[in-house]
Amino acid sequence: MKAFNFFKEDELKEVDIIIESPVSFEEAQKDFVQIKANDLTIPVISIDKLIKMKRKTARAIDKLDIEELTKIKKLKKSL
Repeated sequence: MKAFNFFKEDELKEVDIIIESPVSFEEAQKDFVQIKANDLTIPVISIDKLIKMKRKTARAIDKLDIEELTKIKKLKKSL
């Protein structure tokens, strides 16, 4: 997976722009989630697809992300 990361430190805001992914746009689009931020609605990849993408990397941070995303997924199921 290849991505550009944009980070604004003074506001703790971060955005990743994925340019090469193990999940195609068409596959991701099947179950994306709509996130509303003020007047803007943004399609965001599902937790399952994000986990799939992160499994393809070798970074320690992505392994931690997978653990946390799995916990979030379990919490959502219990609600």
